[in-house]
Amino acid sequence: MKSLLFISLSLFLAGLGTASKGTPSYSGVMPTYTTPLTKGVPLVQGLTKGLPPPADNVTTLSEPDPDADAKKGKKPPTPAPLDPIKLIESLSPTCQAALLSIVANPEFFECVPIPAFLPLLPVLADPTAIPKLLQDPAKNIPPVLGPVFDGICAAPKCSDKGVATSLKALNDGCKADEKNLLIEIATAVVTFYSPIRDTICFKDTKKEYCVFETLDKVTALPKPPFKLIDGGLIDSIAFAEPKEICTPCNKAIINTIFNFLNADTNHSVEYLGQLGVPPLFIQVGKLIVGLKCGFQFLDGKVGNPEDTDPEDFNYQLAQPTGDSSIKGVSLTTMIDEDVVLESSSCRKDFY
Repeated sequence: MKSLLFISLSLFLAGLGTASKGTPSYSGVMPTYTTPLTKGVPLVQGLTKGLPPPADNVTTLSEPDPDADAKKGKKPPTPAPLDPIKLIESLSPTCQAALLSIVANPEFFECVPIPAFLPLLPVLADPTAIPKLLQDPAKNIPPVLGPVFDGICAAPKCSDKGVATSLKALNDGCKADEKNLLIEIATAVVTFYSPIRDTICFKDTKKEYCVFETLDKVTALPKPPFKLIDGGLIDSIAFAEPKEICTPCNKAIINTIFNFLNADTNHSVEYLGQLGVPPLFIQVGKLIVGLKCGFQFLDGKVGNPEDTDPEDFNYQLAQPTGDSSIKGVSLTTMIDEDVVLESSSCRKDFY
């Protein structure tokens, strides 16, 4: 039973479970989170910590040189293998029951295409697998995640009510286990399930996943001319040509994420705050995107990147060039969660 629970839960976390479209949104009161994943650590810092500066001509996501210690005459430490059974055994009985109630729900097995996630089990169990993937992410990640994405996106999407029920089960049943790695991951995945699932299922005009298109573009960006924030990937994006960043794919992804945060679904903004990402960071993120791509890029419209030719996409207007009816939009201010546009020729009925 423990093995079955682990396999099902692992696949649930990796696959971000799904259930039928068209189910009414859940409007109940969500529980308040009590413990963050990495309390007080800003998300950007957490994501970029340990990453090396980019190469002279391209930006990479490579891990530090694995032979660095050997070159210094030191024997590198051997990573401890993940023991998922022990992680589950360390959970309290009430938490184990909560997890079992999630994976035993008929909706779970309707949503999660289990066979598609089986290739992920070796990755989850091998502590060296992810560093190897990050050595050349644009090349190594798509073959691993592509079949998983196929399975997830072929299944219907989870209902908001189903996600909320799972989140409540975790919050109520695992209060004593809130610092357990398994519960930290589960809580984060369930909280942000909807935008993550939508994001990974977007495709471009070549029928390739938008996530892979974006990964390919950002890892090929030139090295930034000077250090602005981290001297690496973030700076490369900041200095990149807008056409490399402001794509139909990224418009769909960015608006999906901000729409989710604007609605504060699952108390996601509060949860991000507990992770060290205050609401101000969200507004700064909007400002950065607006400066790079124009504020029409943040109009809340996801669009369909699969039907939008990037060569005919005016990123400043966030629409196909042929449909242009707005000109001369300039940056102004942001009030609360709304972007305010000022333009000498912006249509009054823009929204």
